[in-house]
Amino acid sequence: MKKLLALVVVLAVAWLGATYYVGMRMESVVREDVAKRELIPGRKDLMLDVLDYDRGLFSSRALVCVIVQGQLAATKNLGAMSGKLCTISTIHHGPLAWTEDGPYFGLAASREVLDLSELPKHGKAMVKELFKGKPPLVGTSRYAFDGGMAYHLTVSPANMDSPMGQVALQQFDVDVFRPSVDGYPVNGFITVKGLKVNSLAGGVAIPSLTGSVDVLAMLGDDLPLTAMNLTAKGLQFIQGDQPVLTLDATLQGTSQDQGNTLSGKSGLWLDKVSGPIVPLPMDSAYLGVSYDGLDKQALIRVNQLKKDLDRLQSNMMMGMLDQDSQAGGDFEAQMKKMRSLMEELTQVASEKLLRPGNSRMAVQLLVDNKDQRQLSLDSKARYLGMDGKNLPFDQLKGLPADALRKMLDLDVRLDVNNGLIPPMFADKVSELQDQGLVVRAEQGWSASVITRDGALLLNGQPVTQDELEQRLRSLAPTPPQPAPGAEVDPLAQLQGM
Repeated sequence: MKKLLALVVVLAVAWLGATYYVGMRMESVVREDVAKRELIPGRKDLMLDVLDYDRGLFSSRALVCVIVQGQLAATKNLGAMSGKLCTISTIHHGPLAWTEDGPYFGLAASREVLDLSELPKHGKAMVKELFKGKPPLVGTSRYAFDGGMAYHLTVSPANMDSPMGQVALQQFDVDVFRPSVDGYPVNGFITVKGLKVNSLAGGVAIPSLTGSVDVLAMLGDDLPLTAMNLTAKGLQFIQGDQPVLTLDATLQGTSQDQGNTLSGKSGLWLDKVSGPIVPLPMDSAYLGVSYDGLDKQALIRVNQLKKDLDRLQSNMMMGMLDQDSQAGGDFEAQMKKMRSLMEELTQVASEKLLRPGNSRMAVQLLVDNKDQRQLSLDSKARYLGMDGKNLPFDQLKGLPADALRKMLDLDVRLDVNNGLIPPMFADKVSELQDQGLVVRAEQGWSASVITRDGALLLNGQPVTQDELEQRLRSLAPTPPQPAPGAEVDPLAQLQGM
């Protein structure tokens, strides 16, 4: 009996010790996570801060708020909001955490809610009306012993009508799963139901949006490799109270690491397309884009430079609010830095991003109506460089058109169904045929342009750049000539061009 009692005491002490350790560790995790978040890139004028952390033995409470400081604090409305938009997190310590949803075996479990108690009365009243008294945002996190994490965010159902418009939401859920602290893939899932936002200027309705966005890997701490699959059903664009465009949409895309290069592809499928603003006789369409052979290190550097430019632009915008007498000098230094970043970005993009002979891109557009192809566009390009090498941008921008053609193998084909051509344009199509710009196809008209080693083929026939431009000019309408002795109206001449 004494041994059993001793064992129970040992286990209890061990559990309490583990719980105490987890409590200390989770405080560090929360503070570190909040500290590295940036609301404005490169600036601390708008930031998150842990204003209070009440650590207990079995659970803790953290108050994280948006802090406005620096130049933004001088702005009356923003400065008054500092420390008033907060989240309250209740963190249950492991190894056995007792949560609102029951026990959880792991490092810790937390629940976060948006705290609006410090908002002005009219703000709290509006939020209460919109979300019918429920918390606007509720998040739950589950931390595993190995560093894995599961996060769930729910936006409460909302509904509000006013003379200025309508906001309605039935469901909005986001789930994120991370296998370890720095592990990949990170899987994200989204579910949206019954979303409608409408105003006097127009609006959008999304009866259903579901899908996933996964981060497969992170290159250079800045460039994510992703996989995406999103589907929207019954998507509507609204003008007044009437839908002007209705469709189903699916968006898929992925990027891949091929060793020293990167590749990727994306596709957008549209179905059940209808509405008065649809520009063509169509009920479905597809747009696909793919690329291959982009230099990995160059693309990482391009992404880093773009982030540096974003941070610099944020600093410049914030500097406009600064009344310091040195602001002018700072602005000049920032402009110099921006020119330097832009020059490097241009240099990397022109000299390193593309690989002669290996970099490729393809675009395909398909438009259907009642199961019949109305339009198809296929375009493929392979980058060759100049004599197998990249050129600096200064040399590239000065090249004539025939030299630029030698840097690309290009293949473009367009097919148009007869039903897509209005009768009033039948004569114009005949003129295009006479000039060799289009040819008859089985169900309509087609045109193709191919460049190989600088040679230009139009619908399979060799032509020069000058010949092609001359044919296009011959189709331009000739402005009416004034009668002899008549006054010339410059405005009428411009309108006739």
